[in-house]
This record gives sequence, structure tokens and C-alpha cells, in this order.
Amino acid sequence: MPLVLEAPAARRALALVPGPPGTDGAPATEAVLLAALGGPGLRVAAVPFEGGGPEVGWTEEPRLGPEALRAAAEAALHAADALPPVLARERCVALGCGFLARCHGGTRGL
Repeated sequence: MPLVLEAPAARRALALVPGPPGTDGAPATEAVLLAALGGPGLRVAAVPFEGGGPEVGWTEEPRLGPEALRAAAEAALHAADALPPVLARERCVALGCGFLARCHGGTRGL
């Protein structure tokens, strides 16, 4: 869920994506935010959980076209098939990762 900031002259939407800077999901996330929220003055950014640098990189235009966005969505849908084995539940609790329901709740992936 993005954080949306609104002012009379501008709107900004910020979303966190898993991974380090350069994460593949950032362009797809930005394109989806632009399409979903649309409108004048909208700028979006996808910031990796592991740090995106000292400044947020805002964009007004998607970095992915429709075909590339479809391919990214297909890859995300099939990502559950490529996930590594689940760690023991006790180890996840000790790590405090916050995704217990996602990995240990019966359905993995998106």
C-alpha cells in the first residue's frame, strides 16, 4: 500500500519494495502507481527496503511500457514456484521478519 501525499499543486505516492537498490520490482511498482492513481501533478517513487540512497527518485512517467509491465506481472504470479524452502517457523519468529503469515500461513508468494 503506498503512502500518498497531497497538496493543492502536487501529489506524491511512495511505495516500499523488497530488496536492495536496483530491485527489479521498482519500475513495475512505479508504473502501477502511475496508472492506478493518475492525474496531473502525480509523481511516484518505489524505494527498496534495504535503502535507496540519500534521496528518493521521483518519476512522472512509467519506466515500463504495457508489454514489459505484463511480463513483470506474469513473472510475479509465477514467483511462488521459485521461492526457496521455508525456514522453520521458530527461526522466522526469532528473526522477527514480519512475514509469518505469508510463508507459514498455507499460501506462499503473492
